[in-house]
Amino acid sequence: MAKKKCSVCNTVDDHIACDKCSNAFCFQCADVTLSEARILKKTKFKFECTACCNSKDSGSDMTEYAKTMNKLVEAINTLQTQVQTIQRQLSESQSNNQNGQPNMKDMDSVIHEMEERDRRAKNIIIYDIEENDSEDTNVRVNHDTQAVANLLTSLDSGDQNHVKVRRLGKKSNESKPRPLLVTLDSRMVAVSILKNARLKRMKSIKNDLTLMQREKLESLRNKLKSKHENGEMNWTIKYTNGSPQLCQTDNNLNTTAQYPNRK
Repeated sequence: MAKKKCSVCNTVDDHIACDKCSNAFCFQCADVTLSEARILKKTKFKFECTACCNSKDSGSDMTEYAKTMNKLVEAINTLQTQVQTIQRQLSESQSNNQNGQPNMKDMDSVIHEMEERDRRAKNIIIYDIEENDSEDTNVRVNHDTQAVANLLTSLDSGDQNHVKVRRLGKKSNESKPRPLLVTLDSRMVAVSILKNARLKRMKSIKNDLTLMQREKLESLRNKLKSKHENGEMNWTIKYTNGSPQLCQTDNNLNTTAQYPNRK
C-alpha cells in the first residue's frame, strides 16, 4: 500500500481513503485493522470517514449498504438451511449404525454433498431421445445437441448458447436410448426448464440428483407405496425448500409425484 499523510494526525503511513471526501487516514485514525483495510480495498464495500458518515448525504449510501447486508443475511440463511438438511439426512442414514456419533468424517460428507449438489444444480437429465448410430463422435454430439435445442425451444426456454450434452452410461445393443445429461448456463435456467416441463407434463425431463438425494427419494417412494397399498390415497411427495417430503393432500386421488432418478 502507498504511504500518504493522514488528514487527522499528519503521520505519513499506510492509509485508507474516504470514498466520499477522498481524504487519507492512517489505520489508527480510521479505526480499522490492516486486514480490514485490505478487504475494503478488494471488495465493493466502501469506507467513509466519521465526518462523512455523520453528514446528511450519506443516507442513500447507508441504504445501499443495508441492502447489501440483507442479501448477505439471506445467503447465509439459505446456506444454513442446506447444511441442516444434509446433516439431518446423514443422521437418518446413520440411524441403522449402532452408537453412530457425528465426527469430522461426517462434516466432510456434508461439505462434499453441498459441493456436489451445487455442481449438479445447473444440470438436467433428458430421457427417450433417440441416439444417432454414426461412428463419428461429432455427428452424434451434433445430433444430440440439436435434439436438445429443439426440445428446449418447445418449452419456451429461449436460446441456450452454452449447452453441453453427454450420454450417460455405455452404449449397448438395446433399443432403449441412454439418458442425456445436459449442462445449462445457470441454475435458474435449469429450474425454469424443469418447471415448464412439469406444467406440460413432460416426464422425460428430470433434475440431476446426488446419490444421497436419490436414496432419500427412493425411501419416500417406498413409504408412499405402502400408504397407498393401505388405502391412504391422500398422501403424495412434494418439495419443501428444495427437499422432497411426504405430505398429505386435500383429495383422495393417487397423485404420486414423478421425480428424477439418475442411474
